[in-house]
Amino acid sequence: MPPLYDAMGLANALREDALPALQALEDRPHLRERGLRRFESDEPPPYESSTEYDEEDLLSRVMPAGASELTQEDRDIFMAPLNESERRSVASFLFGKYEAGSRFALEANVQRDRICSWAKHHPNPDVRRLLAPLGSGKKLQLAERRCSIVARHIVKRRWERLGVWGPEWGIPDSGCHFDDPTYRPARLGPWPGEFDQASDYHPVRRAAELRQGLYHGEYAPVQPRSHLTASSSDSQKESFITSRPWFQFSLESVEWFCRADRFDNRAKRTSFKRDTYQRWVDRGDWQDKWNHQLHGKSVVGWKWRHESPSPEPDDLSDVEDIAGLELTPSEADAFDNIPSAPPTPPPRPPSPIDLTKPPTNPFARMMQDMRRAELAREAAAAEAAAAAAEAADDGNAAGDVASSSQPDEERPGGDQLPHPSLPQPAPTRASRRKKAMPPPQEPRPLRRSARIAALAARQPPAPVKPQPARQTRRGKGQQPAKQAATADNSRSKQRKGSAGIRKRKPAPKRRR
Repeated sequence: MPPLYDAMGLANALREDALPALQALEDRPHLRERGLRRFESDEPPPYESSTEYDEEDLLSRVMPAGASELTQEDRDIFMAPLNESERRSVASFLFGKYEAGSRFALEANVQRDRICSWAKHHPNPDVRRLLAPLGSGKKLQLAERRCSIVARHIVKRRWERLGVWGPEWGIPDSGCHFDDPTYRPARLGPWPGEFDQASDYHPVRRAAELRQGLYHGEYAPVQPRSHLTASSSDSQKESFITSRPWFQFSLESVEWFCRADRFDNRAKRTSFKRDTYQRWVDRGDWQDKWNHQLHGKSVVGWKWRHESPSPEPDDLSDVEDIAGLELTPSEADAFDNIPSAPPTPPPRPPSPIDLTKPPTNPFARMMQDMRRAELAREAAAAEAAAAAAEAADDGNAAGDVASSSQPDEERPGGDQLPHPSLPQPAPTRASRRKKAMPPPQEPRPLRRSARIAALAARQPPAPVKPQPARQTRRGKGQQPAKQAATADNSRSKQRKGSAGIRKRKPAPKRRR
């Protein structure tokens, strides 16, 4: 039976092998009986898996070979120098790196992030307000435009020291943003030979050809060159730009991809580790100041470690205000032309609720009820405040009349009231406590039932009038006490009769 790997293979085996064998046993009973006798008498054969070799062969075809299975021949193929076709592929990948606008936009974005972080913790409030304000929306957009102008100034100053800035390059438009798709990188540039991509003498092609014959991991040390001068030729400018760390790092990274593409097996391509960064760290070419991440990638600078030191990135710790950035007149005009942030609008008042219209849904009815309750509370509070003010005015008027009609009297302590022109005495603890005490509050009005009970309690009890004794037919001529007792007995008998209690008749007398 062939090896079974899935449900379809199992179903095919049942239909093609198992079912015909069972049908043959059913058609020939003697074969079934002979098979049962052999099964009961013979020993079972030793187990041998018929799918063991097939499974190993299948796994070897499905699972990729690991890094430990790379042969020396594979390593030699990977380490071999690039041929002419591969060097052309490397150059085609690096044409976009040799563009002044692209490199400028990358450095400006990095510098803008540094400026925002620097301005956010700056002690000068004007720096924080203009470059890193608190808020959102239009305010942050205007701050980013100011940071872009400052970042352009810093990058321009760095490129001028290096000699790669073109004197004819102007400042972008005041509304330009480096992340804006309408921004054209060609506005800054081009560098010498930037647009001659079809030529064999393009600076990128020449840089790729200079690495001809180098194995993987080998490199040619760069001669120290601090900057370009005004008398430098175009060839010197091209070789200076292509010898910078940021270009050489990209060149070695692209060479690794071209070497990995020599293998058709994807497992072998991924077995070779991308070691460009580690090789630069091991040989001392990597600098810690290049660890700034932008979109998950490190941004390599312009100067090698053995070249003249220069602040890269520029140090802004000594800048105290915006004037300390030393913007050029054109940059200062572009900075000042950016409008100020709009003031924060006041909170919008709640929308009026029309109480005259009938509600169209339960929510409108609920809002109208809440608005009516709010208006009722406001009216009650206004009436209470007016009544309290009126009562206070009446009390003040009565106090003024009483004080004007009576002469000044001595206090219990013997002190006279101070004259208004004289200095007031120092406050005592009792006077401060009296001022701090809250004003007496009026008692809350009683409920109707409580008022009725209080009114009944204040009235004197009514005198008890003597009631005349009831006269009955049998009670005529009797004493008053006896008449009262007789009346009580009659009333009790009436109650018993009304309650259904029958009077017990006396037993009949026996005759002799």
